[in-house]
Amino acid sequence: MMLDVTMRKSPLYSLLPLLVIQNVYTMIESNIFWSPDLTKELWCPDECYTNYYKSNDIDNCCSCKSFPQWQQTDMFSNTSYILLELEIADVKGKYSYLIVQKTLPSVHVFFGVTHQNGFLRRMPRNICDFGIVSVDFTGNRFTEIGNISCLQQLDTFILKRNKLNFVSNDTFVGLTYLRVVDLSENMITTIENNLFRNIHVLNVNFGSNSLRKLDVTNIFMPNKVVCDNIYSHNKYHIDITNEENFQLGNDSNIVCGSFTANNLSLSDNPISYICKHIETKSIGKYFPCGDYQFYGSAYNCDCNLGLFLDVTLDVVQRIYRKRADESVCNSPEPLVNISIQDVWVNDSFRHMMTCDVIDNCTKTRDCHCQCTMQPSKERIIVDCSNQNCTRFPDVVPEFKYNFDLALNLSNNNIMTMDFKDYFRRMSVLDLNDNPISVLADNFNQMGRLTEMRIQDHSLNNLPKSIQKLDPDIFRFGIKGIPCNCDNLWISEWRIYKNASENWKLYCSNYDNKTFEEMFNILKDCNNEDIVHHYLIIYAFILVVVLIVLPFMLSHFRYELAIIRRRINSARNNARIQWKYDTYVSFDDQNEGVREFVVLELVPFLERVHNYRMYVPCRDSIPGNQVEDNLISNMKISKTVLIINSKSMYDLHKSELIDNKDDGLQDIKRQARRVEYSYAWNYFTSRYLQDIAIIDFDHSNQHYFNRSKTKAMHRLGMTVDICNRKIDIKTYILKFLGRPICLPKGRGFNIW
Repeated sequence: MMLDVTMRKSPLYSLLPLLVIQNVYTMIESNIFWSPDLTKELWCPDECYTNYYKSNDIDNCCSCKSFPQWQQTDMFSNTSYILLELEIADVKGKYSYLIVQKTLPSVHVFFGVTHQNGFLRRMPRNICDFGIVSVDFTGNRFTEIGNISCLQQLDTFILKRNKLNFVSNDTFVGLTYLRVVDLSENMITTIENNLFRNIHVLNVNFGSNSLRKLDVTNIFMPNKVVCDNIYSHNKYHIDITNEENFQLGNDSNIVCGSFTANNLSLSDNPISYICKHIETKSIGKYFPCGDYQFYGSAYNCDCNLGLFLDVTLDVVQRIYRKRADESVCNSPEPLVNISIQDVWVNDSFRHMMTCDVIDNCTKTRDCHCQCTMQPSKERIIVDCSNQNCTRFPDVVPEFKYNFDLALNLSNNNIMTMDFKDYFRRMSVLDLNDNPISVLADNFNQMGRLTEMRIQDHSLNNLPKSIQKLDPDIFRFGIKGIPCNCDNLWISEWRIYKNASENWKLYCSNYDNKTFEEMFNILKDCNNEDIVHHYLIIYAFILVVVLIVLPFMLSHFRYELAIIRRRINSARNNARIQWKYDTYVSFDDQNEGVREFVVLELVPFLERVHNYRMYVPCRDSIPGNQVEDNLISNMKISKTVLIINSKSMYDLHKSELIDNKDDGLQDIKRQARRVEYSYAWNYFTSRYLQDIAIIDFDHSNQHYFNRSKTKAMHRLGMTVDICNRKIDIKTYILKFLGRPICLPKGRGFNIW
């Protein structure tokens, strides 16, 4: 017995027949005790065990032919079944009572009630007072079932041909002995999901009602054998739902039972809703017994039936049973009147089992696509050919079984192949007769692609991701791609992948030459490319030099002048005229600077080290022009020592002289400017051996002759008097070198 695998293994199950026989029952005929759920006590004819060998088939037979003891009282000496009398208390049929008209026998008594074709509207008020096993109120006026939870022994419940319109999934809770439910020929529009929940009902009849929706939980009862589940002759078309996402292959194991949907319009075969997690070809494993009858019309041989093409025909004819005269196709048109047997064995017929797909099928004014599902090849075909499409569809139909996609965009106006998410499941792509010039560089994500037609294109190259695929996938036709150094890798790709001669790729710039044939010519491209790359690099460097060099020469012109001057020593004729070791340029109006020069520097150099110094404020000849004194004495000096200080060069040439004192200061400062200019000129003209600048009080070197001063600073010709790391006197002695008055043979030590 399959109902519950654990149930069959229970020791209680094997003991039940012995317990029943030994306690109260006597077997009269060849019937074997059978319980589908360890609760119901039924008797199964011996023929189910002699005619069938598999446990599933035996259980299926017993579910239909077994009977409770009260139905065969003549077989059991200690059992009695009594039909109760019904007394209706009002003319509307709302109030009624059950009555026992005869003396109860001294055996085990089962009670039942039958009242057909009356005007009863509610259950009898005292129905809970009896151990009712059977209720048959066919042809009355019930609009609702009401609360029947007290009928714990109920086996058969029939409310056929009443006025019911709704059935709650709380109605039969706890009625574990319930075996037969017949609510046919009512006006039921709604049945709540999971109607029978955890109870095991063997026969259900909801035929001839007004349902518009039916959930799979009221059709399939996993791991429970069911004799029949009837929904035939419904008034309206029924949409099958799976709102609780019940799927085979999860917690459930198998479904064994029958479903009868004769002369019924369904949205789809219910089986297709619960097989998402299993392979279609193994569907027989999950439906080992039972029939699913759809009498009343021939087969609709479209994609819905095509989903079962991997299943053997005998299994299909069991789970999609028709009468013998209905075992032909009534649609689609090419398969009309073709027998289902012929369709199943003929590949041409199998490929015709298609149907249109509406959802996500692009239909715009310029690009009207036709979408078709073809289960025989496990693909969805999207045909947008011969339109005015300028780009790929944004979306295409999807399917729960993740079918491949065949996309036909031939004879359109598409120029660019932009990558879409659905490319990942695309197996066939037809881009023939499109002016396409750019392909998406995502071929590495198109692992399902088996064929791509792209004849009459406008391509000049291919994306390098195409190397991940087999070159035989692509059909380029006679219109080729330029064979050049940039496309050398295409030759290597086709040779390495052993591309077939049947699908050649021609060179558009050579007559009737393929990429493979041009490989020996193109393979020298690497050397040419190296030379070409070097030429580009050299040209770039030259351009940079031509642009940057003038700027650098201009910006560092003073540094270059100093370097050039240092390379060339002072003139020989200038050396002969040197009278002074250094010409000191400073602001004699600045008291601090004047004290440093007169009181420290001059005594140190002249008295201690025998240097000859020209100090303008001390040595100038009175009455001579300042500039004359400057020229005549700086030209005969070996070096110039400039002591920069604040306000030393402050006067601008455009400023006016307001009074006599200011005028004198301006003359002095103007002289300092002239000294700076002559010192620079004499140095660069090789009359002076060197120049040095001492920054006395962090004067602004950017104010006067900024560029020249900065150049000397960069080349180490300036020193900060406040720099404790440098001894200023030592620095000056090194700068001046040997005194000109010192005989050459005599040693010189700056210390």
